[in-house]
Amino acid sequence: MINTIRSLSKLEIIAYFSEIKEKDLPAFRENIKQLKVLFAKSESISELDKIAYVFKRFKIHSGVPLIVEKLLTGNFDDCGGSLVYALDGLRKNKYRKQLIKICKRKTITWEMKAMFYKIGIRKNWPR
Repeated sequence: MINTIRSLSKLEIIAYFSEIKEKDLPAFRENIKQLKVLFAKSESISELDKIAYVFKRFKIHSGVPLIVEKLLTGNFDDCGGSLVYALDGLRKNKYRKQLIKICKRKTITWEMKAMFYKIGIRKNWPR
């Protein structure tokens, strides 16, 4: 599974998972479980970005705590805008306090601040 994530683009991954979902729903669910484990173990922003996009695209709400956990580490304050964006459209209200805490950090990028604004966590457009 990890080699598939590493070798394909986001669009190719979405096409891959769309095909699996259409043909074999139990296999799709099993693949999503594997993606969650990969997401939890990975420290590569490239891999995390692709997996988070799958969560967003297929409305995998159970991926939200995994994304929030990665953001809370602070390891992605300089490149986590795509992770924040992946939360758009997912059920994140339960994690609002944690997201506000992350949003207030001085170390996050302008891109992350803009994404927090886009998903409704930040009230003012970043300067």
